[in-house]
Amino acid sequence: MRARRLGIGAIALALLGGSVSCLPADTRPPPGSILLTVASGDEPVTTTADGWAISVDRLLLGIGGVHLDYGTSCSRYTESGGYLRLLDGRLPDDQKLGIVYGLGRCYFGFQVFWPSSDTVLGEGVSEADRQRMEGSGGRVFHQGRTVDFSATATRGTETKRVHWQLRQPATYPRCFRKPPDGAPPQPIELPGDENLTFHIVIRGTALFADDADPATAKLRFDPIARADGILGFFADDEVTLEELRAMSMDAVRQYGPYGVPDTMTGGPNSVPRSLEDYMYRVLLRRVAGFREDVSCDNNFGF
Repeated sequence: MRARRLGIGAIALALLGGSVSCLPADTRPPPGSILLTVASGDEPVTTTADGWAISVDRLLLGIGGVHLDYGTSCSRYTESGGYLRLLDGRLPDDQKLGIVYGLGRCYFGFQVFWPSSDTVLGEGVSEADRQRMEGSGGRVFHQGRTVDFSATATRGTETKRVHWQLRQPATYPRCFRKPPDGAPPQPIELPGDENLTFHIVIRGTALFADDADPATAKLRFDPIARADGILGFFADDEVTLEELRAMSMDAVRQYGPYGVPDTMTGGPNSVPRSLEDYMYRVLLRRVAGFREDVSCDNNFGF
């Protein structure tokens, strides 16, 4: 009986070997690659234009889904960057996000999304962190947290703290090298055997900016400090998202321009109405940028 089993096994191996040898050889030229990394862009202490010293105490974000764009003349090879990671955005050293392979003229993209059960945990991130931020899909939908951010702001004898768990997902579907002024975006040339690296920089302090244009925006904390206690309770030095929701943009613009991108000026429902809304719709997209001269389209929501 044992000999008969061995004989069947040998036949199976022979058949398996024969089927593998019949597979066509991959005749495509060798691809190039794009590696994305993530590191902090925040200083240990950042001083705002209105004199607050801010330290970022916590900055976790779900980030990943690295891919080459589907709508270009880019030949996409096997992609290994599609999974999501939960990373500590305060770490100064580069953390690997994902690598993709292709050939030709390619855009690339990534997303910020809440973690799930199969999310890869980065350095210093615990399973408890993942569970606190976890969302779910399918028939029972639950929107998780994409960013878990806390910071301390001090000016003189005054100290304020924030802890914001942000739910808004974001997709960056098309990233490219910034073109000269007035020129349209162009894909990145990805020759065979060329390995490119782009460095995503995470700045939690971008949530304190006073304008949509990062080239002219200044960091301000006064309007956030003013929101403390705005709901009718005593100020407790903890500024919540609910309190930011009660701060109208008319009140916020007493402190700075707080302008919006041209794409948001189409009607009354397209512009932010509160400081919380402004943070979600204008500033959150500035948290992830690039060390290189790279820009991305971005879509907020699903």
